[in-house]
Amino acid sequence: MELRRCFRCLVMTPVEEFRLECVCRKCEKKNRKLWNKKNRMKLYEYHKLWRKRNPEKVFAKSKILVATKNGTLIRKTICEICGRYYKSMHGHHRDYNKPLEVIWCCPSCHNKIHNGEIYDTNYQANI
Repeated sequence: MELRRCFRCLVMTPVEEFRLECVCRKCEKKNRKLWNKKNRMKLYEYHKLWRKRNPEKVFAKSKILVATKNGTLIRKTICEICGRYYKSMHGHHRDYNKPLEVIWCCPSCHNKIHNGEIYDTNYQANI
C-alpha cells in the first residue's frame, strides 16, 4: 500500500484517501466545513442561483424525496453500478422529465458518471 504525507496534518495516509494532490480527505472536509461556516451567505446565494437556473433538477430531486418518504420509491443500499453497499445512495437521473426513474449509485460512481468515466447507456461497471 502506497502512503503519502498530508500537507496539513502531516500524517502518512494511504494514497486512496487523497482527492487533491497534497491534502487528505479528513483535512479537506475540515477545511470545507470552516469555509462554509465563514462564507454562509456566499454559499446561500450560490445555491439560490443554482436552483433558479436548474428548476428541472430541483423538481426531480423533490419528487424523489417525497416518493422515498411516502414509500412509493424505495432507496436501495447496493450500488447498481459497482455493487458495493453504501448507506446513503445517490439517485442519478438519466432524464429529468422522468423524475422517478433513477439509478441508485454510490457517491463515487455518481461522480464518475458526471465526470464521463462511466458513459454507456446501461451503466454496467465500466470503472
